[in-house]
Amino acid sequence: MPSQDQHPGKTLFISSALRPPVGPDLDGHPPLAAETPREEIERLSRAVLAEADRAHFGLVDAGDASDLLGRVLVKRPDLQETVLDGEAVLLDLDRGTYYTLNGVGTAIWDLLTGERPLAGVLAAIVARFEVAEDVARADLTAFAMRLLHRGLVVERG
Repeated sequence: MPSQDQHPGKTLFISSALRPPVGPDLDGHPPLAAETPREEIERLSRAVLAEADRAHFGLVDAGDASDLLGRVLVKRPDLQETVLDGEAVLLDLDRGTYYTLNGVGTAIWDLLTGERPLAGVLAAIVARFEVAEDVARADLTAFAMRLLHRGLVVERG
C-alpha cells in the first residue's frame, strides 16, 4: 500500500490503528497444503467457521445427495434477473443484494423452472457440458445448497 509520503496531501481513509490485521493466522491455523483431502478441509472448517460461513463456501453437508437430487427447486419469483454476456445477474430487492452467476451457473439457473427434480437438472448439465457425472453431481449439489441457503430458490412441494 502506498504511504502518505508518496501522495502528499492525501490521508488514509481508515487509520492504521483501526485497520484489523489482514493475512493468515499462522500461529493458530497454518496454511493447508494443496493436496489436503476434502475431508480434512471439512473437518478443519467445522472447527473454525460458523455454519453460515461453511454454507457460503459450499462446505456444509448436503445430507444424502440422492435426497437433494430428488428435490424440485424453483427460482424465487420476486427476484429480478438479466443475462449479460452469458452470465446471469440476480437482484434481490428485499435484501438489497445482487449475485452474478458464471455460464454454468446460469445454465443451471435456467433449468430451475420447478418442472424437474435436480436429478433432471444434473442429466441436462452432463449432456450439455463435457463433465463427468460425479463431478457435475458434486458441483450441482454444492451450488443448490448455496442457492437454498441464500433464499434464492425454494423447494416446490
